[in-house]
Amino acid sequence: MNHFRILLALPLASVLSIGGCAATGADEDEDGFVAIADGGDDCNDADATINPEADEVAGDGIDSNCDGDDNPVLGDDDDDDDALEPGVFDVTDTVGGVWDCVGNTPAVTPGAVGVLNGLVEDFQEDTPVASAFVELWLNNDPSTGPADLSYQTSNSPPVGTFEVEDGFIQACVPFAARVYTDFDPQETYQTFQVNIVAAGTPPFDATLNSVSFATYNLLPLTVGVEPVAGLGIAAGRFRDCNGDPVGNAEASVGNLDLDTGEVTEAAGYRMRYFLDEDPNGQQTHISDDGLFGALNVQPGERQNLMVWGIPQAEAHCKTTTGGDIIWSTDNDALCLLGFSAIVVQPDSVNIANVDLRPVPESCTQ
Repeated sequence: MNHFRILLALPLASVLSIGGCAATGADEDEDGFVAIADGGDDCNDADATINPEADEVAGDGIDSNCDGDDNPVLGDDDDDDDALEPGVFDVTDTVGGVWDCVGNTPAVTPGAVGVLNGLVEDFQEDTPVASAFVELWLNNDPSTGPADLSYQTSNSPPVGTFEVEDGFIQACVPFAARVYTDFDPQETYQTFQVNIVAAGTPPFDATLNSVSFATYNLLPLTVGVEPVAGLGIAAGRFRDCNGDPVGNAEASVGNLDLDTGEVTEAAGYRMRYFLDEDPNGQQTHISDDGLFGALNVQPGERQNLMVWGIPQAEAHCKTTTGGDIIWSTDNDALCLLGFSAIVVQPDSVNIANVDLRPVPESCTQ
């Protein structure tokens, strides 16, 4: 029996913050900035004194400049904020990890079809989640319509388990999942995961993560972030050819054109990183845990989670369809190292890891 896990155990009790760049749309308070919900970066479009260029007043309990905190990062001068702002693309160290599979990965060979034994666990407590609903999309895309398969986890031993009957899950063919509960009040915040791959011989095992509402509701208290209704969280882990986390890189959300290498940055989000798998407001790049995440990402549009860094060798950089290396326009020492596609769903966590080896090694042998 082969076992695989969705390894993004996100400590979302404190993922991220709000921010972004200008956009077109209504400006209700006429302060020159569009509301986040309309694609802009104004976190309170009913108050002209609150916008991304407003001065922050320490200790007043108001996030005046929409950076996710009611205090300046390094004191009373907001000019210092950028020094600790993830997403500035100022990493100075070469990326880590093993890269020997880059450029050497054979074509994927789909394997056998068989039963999948599933388990839903709370990501923070690693405890089984009883009576959780699980939906599966065999085309790996939850945005295309209703799920192909639906289950509910057991509330009696073995708690939190479900079984996908024979005939649906095929080794080395990715699928997507949604996990949630339907209690009142809800216990689990809905979590989407894409690029789930079973490998080896059936029966397969899969452990899916769920995010509790208790954890999600801690966001404003732990990092001063107020998630915006209707938007979503996009998150992932950067992993090398051995499936181990990679550090010394930075991440972004946007649309990547592989023909030209141009990137259209998403509006209204703020990237955050982690330190020893705990969110850290002063962490400016991906640390050795490989984790990154963005809060208040616009839903409904296919986007890319992109990872940038100083490469160990230029051969590790992603290229355009014409063969040109894709370098960052913010820091020309950083090239595009990897990316994954995602369609963020509203009011949900959306996981799409960036893996140098997108499928287990057995799928290419």
